[in-house]
Amino acid sequence: MAVLKYKKDGIWQPLGGGSGGRGIASVEQTAESQESGGENVLTITLTDGTKTDFIVRNGSGTGTVTETVESDNLFDPSIAIKGGLFYPSASGFQVLADQWSYYAYVPLKGAGIYRTILNWSQHEYTGGNIALLKEDKSLSQIVSGTYTATEDSKAYGLSFVVTQEMLDNGAYYIGFDCATEKLGEAMIVKNRDYPEVYIPFGEIEKTTTVGAGRLFEKTALFFGDSICAGTTIEVDAKKGYGWAGLIGVKNYMDWKNYGKDGGTVTDIAEVNSNLWLSTQVTTAIAEYPEADYLVLEGGCNDADLLHEEGLGEISADYATFDGSTFSGALEALILRLLTAYPKAKLAYVIPQKMGAWGTNFNGRIYVTYFERAREICKKWGVPVLDLWNECPLNPLLSCHGSFYTDGQHLTLAGYAYITPRIEAFLEGL
Repeated sequence: MAVLKYKKDGIWQPLGGGSGGRGIASVEQTAESQESGGENVLTITLTDGTKTDFIVRNGSGTGTVTETVESDNLFDPSIAIKGGLFYPSASGFQVLADQWSYYAYVPLKGAGIYRTILNWSQHEYTGGNIALLKEDKSLSQIVSGTYTATEDSKAYGLSFVVTQEMLDNGAYYIGFDCATEKLGEAMIVKNRDYPEVYIPFGEIEKTTTVGAGRLFEKTALFFGDSICAGTTIEVDAKKGYGWAGLIGVKNYMDWKNYGKDGGTVTDIAEVNSNLWLSTQVTTAIAEYPEADYLVLEGGCNDADLLHEEGLGEISADYATFDGSTFSGALEALILRLLTAYPKAKLAYVIPQKMGAWGTNFNGRIYVTYFERAREICKKWGVPVLDLWNECPLNPLLSCHGSFYTDGQHLTLAGYAYITPRIEAFLEGL
């Protein structure tokens, strides 16, 4: 993310809207904080005297870099001349006397697409034509622009192309004019959309967040069973976090873990309805009208309770599902989330290997359910992270004993081991 500011009366002001190859003269820590989330400031002084503040927030793994750059606005109102406007035509151009207008010779910044806004009188006089002038301010050529609609019925968006051939033939200035009342908001920009917020001419301050991944300050909702819920973590302060909370806190996300112990993908009558993933989703939709990331996990309890006969079949279409089976319920959940959050990134996490210590969990029904989940996600285009097959965690390995509480659920160490894999997966969506 970036925050732009401009300098006015020696003070940097926020806008709401390259540096060169200089060397570093010194680096000094100018502010320090020991608090969680507190800011530490490193001031870097370059050999040309320019100072840059690098702000690092405790615990965030991110910071900001501030640099001074040239504004995208090419129009300097201080060079505008009162009392005239340009009148380009097929036969040439002239400056017409007009007490309500300012005109200016705006230097071109290379070949590209230039954009500006014309008011009604400019539109009437120019007809969309722009005069390109030589360095001595004589006419180089007239170019014809393209109009686009704006929200203001009396304003016309105008874009025009300047080619390298035009520059080679002497084009040096844009003949630009604007109404007196528009002088303080007029802009010309190159190779970008016309700004929605006024950008002053000259130097502006650009502050960029660095070290922040795609998850930074996003909204993420997590749905699942005890594996997602993380309630088996032995550290009270981390109960209910699981990998959802570890990812959410690290990335300063607006996150919520809806996972429940005993949660089921299927609406199983013998299970408290508060534990169903469908109920979790209902609550989330009411609490979060919008979200950036949606993460589903589940199937273990369905496999334990429904066995093979509850697996069901993948539907032949995208509308008719047998909700009494795992397959139908998962498809219905996916459709519901896609409908409620059409812009969100939806993903499914198959959990790590699990099973009571000393048993052959590979032969359990879990594998069948997880394979079905993968097939359903493929049908719906939902990315899958398969920790069962793509993560070394294994309750049958003595070296992983500290990662499991009971051969199935994870300790805090187990969540710490597995979370970076899930975080990287979400970053890549």
